[in-house]
Amino acid sequence: MPGSRTLRCLAPAEGRLDVHRLGSLIERAERQRDVLEEWRVLRAGTALRGG
Repeated sequence: MPGSRTLRCLAPAEGRLDVHRLGSLIERAERQRDVLEEWRVLRAGTALRGG
């Protein structure tokens, strides 16, 4: 995501980049990251309990 955020910052000066599209992609990636983190925590708890 840091690369995407950099591109979003550069987008106003670079006509080939769409600021809104990059924003949407960043939001999607952040939601996916959050879901994966929830799953990771749940699985770690299960593993530590021996399940």
